[in-house]
Amino acid sequence: MKLYWNFIYYLIYKLNYKIHLIFKRINPVLLLYKTKHAKKRFKKRGISDPIKELDKYWKNPDIGLSEMYSSVWINMLCILFFMGLIRLVNLTLHNNMHVPFNGQLIASVILSLYTNYILLFRKKFYLICFKKFDKMNKTEHTTLFIKSVAIWLLFITIIVVSFFLTINFS
Repeated sequence: MKLYWNFIYYLIYKLNYKIHLIFKRINPVLLLYKTKHAKKRFKKRGISDPIKELDKYWKNPDIGLSEMYSSVWINMLCILFFMGLIRLVNLTLHNNMHVPFNGQLIASVILSLYTNYILLFRKKFYLICFKKFDKMNKTEHTTLFIKSVAIWLLFITIIVVSFFLTINFS
């Protein structure tokens, strides 16, 4: 499970970086980097090409922007999953227990942060996995991709079913 969850995180990280590369072409702010004033300021700081530096900052798996966005997305997926589980438990034990929405949200956030810490962020385990994923051959990468997508679809199914049941049986 740990390997698959790290691979899902890796896929989200790569997707965020690809989205950055796509939107870099249409980003009007990057045109400001090509002005004489901006080039002069960057040269003072020792940066010859600010756009390449920005790409490096996005791609850095340790503290880059893609990593930050990916951690938000993986936590959101986990929060929704735990919300779905709590709602399913709440529906099955409807007569005995009712957890208010705020309690569900707080419990989901705490469970999500703890789970992702254990599976991804403890001792920066995801960095070790990222290096392993980059070195994989195509067949290993494809099989891991299929299994990870299956786990991701299971998560999404639990989320959708729990919210659907909550709406219909509340």
